Amino acid sequence: MVHFGVNLKNKHDGFYLTRENYMTINTKSSFGDNAIYDSEYCKKHSEDCLKNFDINMEHFHSLDSSNFNQELTNFLYKFKEFL
Repeated sequence: MVHFGVNLKNKHDGFYLTRENYMTINTKSSFGDNAIYDSEYCKKHSEDCLKNFDINMEHFHSLDSSNFNQELTNFLYKFKEFL
């Protein structure tokens, strides 16, 4: 699948974003500093991430779908490189 010009790999749980597949917990830092996060940090960070997910999904579901789709269409018309 190509999304905004990027080839996406198939995922075992599909491309639909859910709370269950929103994040992957990894105790190793992704910033190249060799840091290792303890379980308490990972638990707190996971809670914060899911809270953020819930807030964003609540906002997304509050949008008028026809207005959202029109804005998306306008964006894609203006920026054809995203097609």
